[in-house]
Amino acid sequence: MKKITFILILTFFLSYTHASIARVNAEADGTIVEVKHGFPFETYEKWIDFLEKKYSGFNKKRFMEIYPQKMFEQYKQTIDFQSIMYMSDELKVAGYIIKPKQTNGRKLPVIIYNRGGNRSFGQLVFSNFFSLFELVSDGYILTASQYRGNAGGEGIEEFGGADVNDVLNLIPLIESIPEADASRIGMYGWSRGGMMTYIALAKTNRISAAIIGAGVSDLFDTNKRRPEMESNVHSQLIPNYRNNKSAELTARSAVKWPEKLNKKTPILLLHGSSDWRVDPGQSLKMASLLYDCKHPFRFVFFEGGDHSLSEHKKEVNRLVKEWLDRYVRDKQPWPSLEPHGR
Repeated sequence: MKKITFILILTFFLSYTHASIARVNAEADGTIVEVKHGFPFETYEKWIDFLEKKYSGFNKKRFMEIYPQKMFEQYKQTIDFQSIMYMSDELKVAGYIIKPKQTNGRKLPVIIYNRGGNRSFGQLVFSNFFSLFELVSDGYILTASQYRGNAGGEGIEEFGGADVNDVLNLIPLIESIPEADASRIGMYGWSRGGMMTYIALAKTNRISAAIIGAGVSDLFDTNKRRPEMESNVHSQLIPNYRNNKSAELTARSAVKWPEKLNKKTPILLLHGSSDWRVDPGQSLKMASLLYDCKHPFRFVFFEGGDHSLSEHKKEVNRLVKEWLDRYVRDKQPWPSLEPHGR
C-alpha cells in the first residue's frame, strides 16, 4: 500500500512539475521556437518565376528596375534572413529577424517594423523587406511580426487589440539576439502599422524613436469615410465590436489619447495629400494634438503623395534613415520645445 501511495505521489509530482514547466515555457513571451534561415528564393530567377506564376499582370521589366538582380545577389551574400515563430500570449506567431551577417563584434540598433493591412492583405512578403535591406546593410537589425493568426501563426488578429502584444513581445525577443542593443530600439509602422505603433507607444517606454507613415489614428473617421472598412474589417476582427463599438474604436484611435504616448519617444509623421486609404486629415489632426501636448515630433506632408508615398520613395528613405540614425543609433536628445530665440 505504501509503495502504491508513493508511486501515486511521485506521478502527481512529476505531472505537476511537467505542467508547471510547460506553463512557464508557454508564458515566455518573445521566445523563438522555430527558425528558418535564408532567403525564401534560392535565386533571383526563382523569385521572378514565382511572381510570374502568381500574378497574371506581372511586369517583369518594371520589377527588375525596382529590384535589380545585382542588389539581390549583394544582399544574399551580406544579410542573414530568418523566418521565425515566436511566443506571444501563449501563441506561436510568425515573424522575422533580419541582420547583417558580419557585425564585427558590435551591438547594433534594432528596428521593429509594423506591417499594414489585415489578415492576408498587407501580409509581409519578401519584396517588403527588400526595400528595407538598405537599413540592415547600414548596421541595423530588423524585426517584424505578421501578427497572430497570419502566415501560419496561431490565434486570431484583433486589429489593434491583444495583437499589439505581438509587437511588444518583440522587445524580449530582441533582448535574446546576441548582436542586438536592446537599449536602442526604433519602431516603424505604415497605415494599420501606424495604429499599432501609436498603441505600442502608449504601453512601453522602450522605443527610442518612432516613424509612422500614413498612420491610422482615428477609426471613427475611417468608418465615416470608408464604411467598407467597418463592415469588412473592424466588425469582423475587433472583439465585442457590436456591443462595445465606441470603446473599442476609442482604444484604437490615438487622436483620443495623445497624452498617453510616451513623451521620450520622438515621432516622425509622414503622409501624402492624395492618400485615399487613410485620410491625410488624420495625420494633420494628430500633428496638432502632439503639438498641443508638447510631444516631440516632425510632420512631413508630401504634395500629391499616395498612400504608400510611391512617388517620394527616395525622400522617404532618406528621412527615415536620418531619423533612425539621430534618435535611435546615436540617441541624440530632442531640442527644447520651449519658446526661445529672438
